[in-house]
Amino acid sequence: MSFEGQEGLGPGVNQLWFNLKHPTLANLSVRRAVAHAIDKQQITQTAFLGFAQPARSVLGSASWAFTPNVPQYPHDTALANDMLDRAGFRRGADGTRFTLRLHATSVIETATKQAQLIRDQLAAVGIKVDLVHGDLATINATVYEKKDFDMYIVEGATFTGPDPHIIGLYYSSKNIRSAWYTNAASYSNAEVDRLFEQAARTVDREARKQLYAMIQDLVLADLPAIPVWEGGRGHLFSAKFAGIPPDPFLGFRYGFEQIWWKEGAAKR
Repeated sequence: MSFEGQEGLGPGVNQLWFNLKHPTLANLSVRRAVAHAIDKQQITQTAFLGFAQPARSVLGSASWAFTPNVPQYPHDTALANDMLDRAGFRRGADGTRFTLRLHATSVIETATKQAQLIRDQLAAVGIKVDLVHGDLATINATVYEKKDFDMYIVEGATFTGPDPHIIGLYYSSKNIRSAWYTNAASYSNAEVDRLFEQAARTVDREARKQLYAMIQDLVLADLPAIPVWEGGRGHLFSAKFAGIPPDPFLGFRYGFEQIWWKEGAAKR
C-alpha cells in the first residue's frame, strides 16, 4: 500500500491562558517569568514528536497579519528564577514559591503530555502545579463560564483565521463574558480594544496588517496568554482514496464527505 502526504500550517495558535483575576498571576513579572520557564521546544518535540513548532505570536505564522516582531520570552530558567525573586516570591523551606492549578482536557493525549511537561518545567523555578483534568465540556464550563481556574492549556487551536479579527474573541474586553471560547483571561487593554475597532472598519489590507501588528505587540507585552505551539496535526491516508481535504488544519474535522474510494463503484 502506498501513501501520499501533505504538510502545512493553519493560522491557529495553542496557548497557555492565565486567569488575570488570580492575585499572583495578576503580577506581570510572574507571567513573564512563567513564559521564560516554559520550554516550547521541548513541548513540541516531546508531546508532538516534532510535528508542531513553537508559536511566536497570538496569530499563527500562516496568517497574512502575522508578525514576529513582538516581545519574545526565550526559555531561560535562571532568568525566570531571578524575576520571581525580584518580584518578591521567594522559595519556601521546601523550595516552593507558590502553587497554581493547571486545567487541561483529559480526552486528548497531547493535552495531558503538555500539562505534565509544563508542570515539570515550572517546578524547576519553584512553582508547584496541581493538574486538573476533565472532559472538554467540564473543563470549558470551569474555565470559560465559571472562570474558576489559574492556568489553562488549550488543546486544539485557538482559531485565528482566516480573518485575524477573530482573535478579538480572546483579547477584546467586550468579550469578557460567561461563554465558551471567549476572553477567558479577563484581559482588558483600552488601546487593544480601540485597535480592534479600528481594524474592523479598515478595508485596506496593508493598513489592517499594521493595526494587527500593533495588537500583537501589545498583547505579547501584557501576556494574558503564552503562545505555545502551532501545527501538530498529523493525518495518514491511503493513495487508494481521493478527495482528501487540502487543508491540513481543518481536514481532521471537516470535509470527510468529499472523500471517495478510487476502486469503488456507484451503487446501481
